[in-house]
Amino acid sequence: MGDFWTIVPVALVAALIGGWVSYANANRNVYINSITVERSKWIEKLRNNLAAYSAVIAHTKLRNTGEQENQVALVREKLEQQNDLAALIQLQLNPRGLIDQNILRIVETICIRTSTSVGLIQRADELLIGHSQWLLKAEWEKVKYEARGPIYRLLHRKDEEKLIAAYEEWNSKQPSMDILITEFDGERAEPS
Repeated sequence: MGDFWTIVPVALVAALIGGWVSYANANRNVYINSITVERSKWIEKLRNNLAAYSAVIAHTKLRNTGEQENQVALVREKLEQQNDLAALIQLQLNPRGLIDQNILRIVETICIRTSTSVGLIQRADELLIGHSQWLLKAEWEKVKYEARGPIYRLLHRKDEEKLIAAYEEWNSKQPSMDILITEFDGERAEPS
């Protein structure tokens, strides 16, 4: 009889621990799946908005043909599209993220008028695309990291730091964003 009363508490404790571990794993899996799905949707929406924004900018670069009235109407139309997309992008980005901050600076800076230099618009578009590629890659790496198990996360915990270091190195080799911003500020100061 003594063995029975020794075995029952041990079995009960083991059953409770096993149940708790199963519950914790199930909750973790639901959390990971929902976060991963939502982050993937967010990445896709951001990618689409950035692509549409770049397309509006690219389309505006092609405005040099046609009459002045047509150019003004086209610029107005594209400005409306640009402003709508800029607002969406600004709301989707993290103002504390390094890459996000640079994209926000570019998006907030771009000012297109009928007199805006095509080269200036081209440089802004190229910088926007480059920074966006880094952001989308970083976010996709986060999705993969979150979806993996604890051993993978332990082995790859420094990957985000390495990606940011590679981004900073790439960014240091790009044309100066400050010069671009100054040139757009000059555009903004011009009478319309």
